[in-house]
Amino acid sequence: MGASSDNKNESILGTIMGAAGFSLALLIITLGIMANIEELSGSLVPNLALANKVHPVLGSIFSLIVVAGIYTTAVPLLWQAVARFAEDKTPKFRILTVVLAAAGVFVGLLVPFDRLVNIIYVINGYVGILLFAFMAYKTITVRILKKAQE
Repeated sequence: MGASSDNKNESILGTIMGAAGFSLALLIITLGIMANIEELSGSLVPNLALANKVHPVLGSIFSLIVVAGIYTTAVPLLWQAVARFAEDKTPKFRILTVVLAAAGVFVGLLVPFDRLVNIIYVINGYVGILLFAFMAYKTITVRILKKAQE
């Protein structure tokens, strides 16, 4: 967004204000969790429990935000996986989407949330390490080939 801005100072100010606002929000949440650590220690979603403690309506609003966050993460991942095996907007694409979404819902209903998150984060970590290794290998080989051509 800053690249399309006409005013460089506006972009810099927007970046600073956005980072400061985000950092302030994180600080408030962190202090809130630390102040209520004993009550929140067994909670699977401590931010939700904290919001609910402030006011039940705030807890309900935050629960919708959590669901929206899960949805906006899961749908692109589902689309990306299905797009590897089928052309967009074809019957095969739709069937595969429904089957994989149903499998995801089924697994999500069977596996407890905390165990599911622990499994997903571990897998993401290993995939990230593997991706980093491939990227490092590619970068190193490209630089070696460039030096060899010079």
